[in-house]
Parts: sequence; C-alpha cells; structure tokens
Amino acid sequence: MVVARFGSLLPIILTGSPGYDNQLDLVDEFPILLILLPLIVFTQSWFAVKLVYRANRWIIISLVISIVFTVALKNTTSINQEFLNTAYFQKFEKDFRYIDEEISIAEKEYHLTFSAETIETLRKWHSEGAIEQMESIKAAFSENHPVSMDTIILQKIVIHNYKPSYWARYGRNSLRDWHYALPNDILKQIGYSHPDSDKTKELFLVLQEEIDLVNTPLIQNNEYRNYTWTERRRSLGRRYDIPVALMQQLSDVRDSLINDHQYEELSKILPEIKNSRLQGTAQ
Repeated sequence: MVVARFGSLLPIILTGSPGYDNQLDLVDEFPILLILLPLIVFTQSWFAVKLVYRANRWIIISLVISIVFTVALKNTTSINQEFLNTAYFQKFEKDFRYIDEEISIAEKEYHLTFSAETIETLRKWHSEGAIEQMESIKAAFSENHPVSMDTIILQKIVIHNYKPSYWARYGRNSLRDWHYALPNDILKQIGYSHPDSDKTKELFLVLQEEIDLVNTPLIQNNEYRNYTWTERRRSLGRRYDIPVALMQQLSDVRDSLINDHQYEELSKILPEIKNSRLQGTAQ
C-alpha cells in the first residue's frame, strides 16, 4: 500500500505543479526505494507490535499477512497508465491536432525540420522545458535581428493553444508577464522582412492569433460542458489574464499595419479588436 500510494499520489501532485518536468523519476532512478519503503514501514510497525505481543512467531505471521495484503492491494489499487494516457490525450486532443497540422504544413511549405524533442515539449503542459521554450521564443522576437521561420511557427502554435508560462510576477496587467511576443516586437520583426515574403505572412498570422485570443468569446458557467478544454482555457484567459496595455498595444500595431500600403492585402486578415475591457478604457 505504501508503494502504491507513494508511487502514484506523489507523481500526480508533482505533475500538476508548474515547472515539473519529471525530474523525480523514482521507478527508473531509485528503484531500491520501492523495496526499502515497505521494509522500513514493516519493521517499524513490528517493533511497536512486539511490545504488546511477545510471540516468537509473530514476525513470521505478520510478514505473511503483509505479503498477502501487498499483493491484494497491488491488484486492486494499481494505476492503469494506459487509462491516464488516454484521458490526458482526450483533454488536449484539440491542441495536439493543431500542433501536428501546423508542423506538417511548415515542413511541406517551408522545408523546415522540427526535432522530436521540440514537438514533445510543445505537447507538455507548464513543465520546466515548456516554460523555457516559451521564454526563449518570446526573447527571440525581442532581439534586434530577424527571427527564424521555425521560431515564428512555434510562436503561432503556442499562442493558438494558449499555453501558460510562469505565474504572474508583476501583476496580471503587466506587459512583463505576457507569455508571448509583444505586438511591438512582432511589428519590429515584420520590418526586417520583405512585405511579400513567407516570413511576413507568418508574422501576420501570429498577430492574427493574438487578436483572436483577445476576441475569444466568453463562456458562461452553465455552458462549460459544451466546449473543449482549450476553448474554456482561452475564455478564462480572455476574461482575466490579458493585460489591457497589451490589447492597446495590439490595437496600435494593427492600425499601423492597416495604414501602411505595403501590407494592404495582408492586413485584411487582422480582425477588429473587440474586447469590453479595452473599450471600457477607451471610454
């Protein structure tokens, strides 16, 4: 029972913690613990019981009883890993499908190659590796040189799936806590590329994803069952986590691109920003 509970509950708690990336792998790294833990618990319990029952055969009888209980508990309380994997996939099925589609398109149209590790990290949820990936993507957009095409594709995927990063450090309305590329940085990257290039087109799609996120319809509590986990997450993010300053900056960047004749066609994919929080500040 100790092994079953320690081996299942602890990883479940850790897996749900932001930043955890399977650093504590007891089964593979410390298999001896699975033997030592029940032995320690058994011997501690036996010494306590021996003070009351001074029978020489008590340790043998109790050992047999413990083995029987251990086998019974293993068969009745063991974790079905296949069931957990299926449940996890179903929860993020829409996210995973979008990742596969965008990676496939990028490989065919732009001849890009994404490593298996990169794709696996995209599928992880607020693990240490996922957070580092998101922060490195955001930092790449802020640099004073052109960002690579594969980084643009990754940023588009991350925004669409609304992946979370670290907890808010400076307050919800701080631009410093925005997990993705800032609109001004995207505009800067657009300036580094030719107006008719594939890179410019993808940068406009990144802006479109940010606007779509800001415009995400709000879901009422009694309607949550009718929406996927991704749609619920985006709705909550639109309601609570998008800084007003970010929406204002996004609106200014959109207006700037619409008024630039170089991007007359591309700017048509940028919808109008419709968010009551931004409209409230404008009034």
